[in-house]
Amino acid sequence: SGDVQLVCPSSKEFLTVLVKPKGTGDFDADIYWDSDMDGKMDRSLTVNNVSGICTNGFISCQPGTWRDCQNYEFKFENSELFLQQSYRTELAGCFCINQSCGSNLLWNNIGYVLKIFGGAVAGAFQKVDSRYAISDARIDGAAIYFYSQKTKDCRIAEGGSGILYPESFWKTPYAINSTVESLVLSQSQDSNSFYNLMVRANQNNYSQLRSCVVKRNIYSDITYRYKPCGEFGYDTFTFIGGYDLNGDSKQCYYYRNSCYMLSGHDSSWNICYSRLIGHGNILYFINSSFLAGTGLTAVEVTNLTHSGMANLVNCFGSGDDAADIWIYVKATCQYLGCQVIENIENSCLDMENNSSCTLYDEFVDGVQTVRGGVRTGLYPLKQCVTLCAGGNCPECGQIRCYDWISRNRTYLCTDQPIDLSSSKTRLGSVVSSSNYSDSTGVITFNDVRYENGIWKNYSNQTFWVGGKKETDSCEKACRVKVASLPTQVGLGDPVSSNRTGSYTGDIYYYRPCYNDICPAQEGETIDIPCQCMNDFGAASTLMQTMRIAGQDMICTSGNIKTLPGY
Repeated sequence: SGDVQLVCPSSKEFLTVLVKPKGTGDFDADIYWDSDMDGKMDRSLTVNNVSGICTNGFISCQPGTWRDCQNYEFKFENSELFLQQSYRTELAGCFCINQSCGSNLLWNNIGYVLKIFGGAVAGAFQKVDSRYAISDARIDGAAIYFYSQKTKDCRIAEGGSGILYPESFWKTPYAINSTVESLVLSQSQDSNSFYNLMVRANQNNYSQLRSCVVKRNIYSDITYRYKPCGEFGYDTFTFIGGYDLNGDSKQCYYYRNSCYMLSGHDSSWNICYSRLIGHGNILYFINSSFLAGTGLTAVEVTNLTHSGMANLVNCFGSGDDAADIWIYVKATCQYLGCQVIENIENSCLDMENNSSCTLYDEFVDGVQTVRGGVRTGLYPLKQCVTLCAGGNCPECGQIRCYDWISRNRTYLCTDQPIDLSSSKTRLGSVVSSSNYSDSTGVITFNDVRYENGIWKNYSNQTFWVGGKKETDSCEKACRVKVASLPTQVGLGDPVSSNRTGSYTGDIYYYRPCYNDICPAQEGETIDIPCQCMNDFGAASTLMQTMRIAGQDMICTSGNIKTLPGY
């Protein structure tokens, strides 16, 4: 803690939120605000039966239950605050506060509830009107009061020090170092200054707060998936296959509502039969006759059966001698489906497994579940995500809900500080005595190690690092060009419309090379390959040309003039 150094006058409160708890754990709320910033509360809104709190709205259910719930957001337009019914997926950081989720949740967390609920109201104001800049929020019982601030009249508090207008460094960044040194010098003499408070906090190594995150990553995309065709309503593909024994060209065919020629020159039924039950032929016939336009593609025959031969259809004049069979096929279908990948990313593992660390604060999806090492009793509602939105497959648009998406944690750890004094002693010996040989690629050094309570010297230690590598004398670059139609406009038409040739103009770019490869992009042509470049002459010529072009080349004074520089 410390004394404030920058003081800005606050206006009267512009927003008041009064919570009226019910016996069921739900509450009603009266909201008052100053619509014209004249210091008077002249507008009000009453909200009834709040059962759950969100960072941008609330949830209203049957009192004391979690049934028949409706979702609302706060909206502010034309100086009026109103409620707008919304979808649960549009609300963020929601948690339940009525008795269906626990007892006395509202009263046990009244300050936290007021901050979240009041923040949702204030956020609606700030989203559309920057005048509502919150300078302070004060909680008194079951009410929260918001104040705005006049930043143009800020001043440094008496006896304090600081930079009143840090935005001045935007144009003078070189002044930052000297200003910081001056502030450090002045504040270091004050034991209660912010500088000394931070220095002392940094020296306290025996107890420290460490932050980490546990995050559920959810990825989804559209990709090819595979399922039995039966799951799409095509349990079995049934059709007839046959052969004309005495026709002129010995036709082999499929039949489904009409005749489809498979081959017109087979010499025997056996050859035709092998065509009929061949996977490639069957899959083609299924895709063209059964699945055309369905978005499905049969890619593998999983089961194939057929009946005995008979005269079943008259295709291509085969009614008198056809060798027909019923063919029954089950297959696997390919379709564009939604693939979902989930994994947990946990940066808290080290502290979870460290007995000297205890959980101090935790926010689950924006809801504080642990405060100062004590559980609040609050927990967020399930977070839902829509998978593969906009796709065209059975899984697309499905909603999956999770108990949590992210956990932001702070642990209080009481680890003893690491003693690095021995390492510093060894480092000093190794660094100061190290010697590298270009010819052998070996580093020679003297080591000193603390072993069994005493220091031991190890002279002439070696470490091979390989031969010296010659480095490039410069960062190699290449030049690429892109054809570009001139877009300049003269006194009449665009320059491009008055050109008589086919020249379109070139724009040149310099790009750094990577492993002697020029990273030319699409539409670019490599003009100069990777090399050490020095185009100072060309650059200076262009600059001189532009300088001369800007001079008065007409003798407006009547006196003869020479060009500049001559």
